[in-house]
Amino acid sequence: PPGPQQPPATPAGATAGAAAGTPATRGGLVNSSRVRQAMLADKVAAQARELKRAQLALQRVEEAMAAADTDRTALRASLAAAEAAVDEARSEQRLALAEARSQAQALEQLKEERAREQQQQRQQQ
Repeated sequence: PPGPQQPPATPAGATAGAAAGTPATRGGLVNSSRVRQAMLADKVAAQARELKRAQLALQRVEEAMAAADTDRTALRASLAAAEAAVDEARSEQRLALAEARSQAQALEQLKEERAREQQQQRQQQ
């Protein structure tokens, strides 16, 4: 039958015989005790295996969490470096824009000066 095996039933009057110390009955009780001990030992061994599996699973989770922390730290450093690069690029862009405006103003002034010089030359002719 499926399920845990039960030790054999004690025959009627066995307890009286065990109390009297009859060898056959005493042997039956000892065997029954050994069966129970073996079953308990199996149960303890199974629990020990399950505990070991759980400990290994916990260790894998802890390792994964440590790796995630390392990744997160690396990402933060990478993000900080990227933000610094963006700030530097924006600064360079502002400087380039200011330089371009300055050159455009200088060019406009040169055009105005040439236009005045040409006008003066026409007037002198």
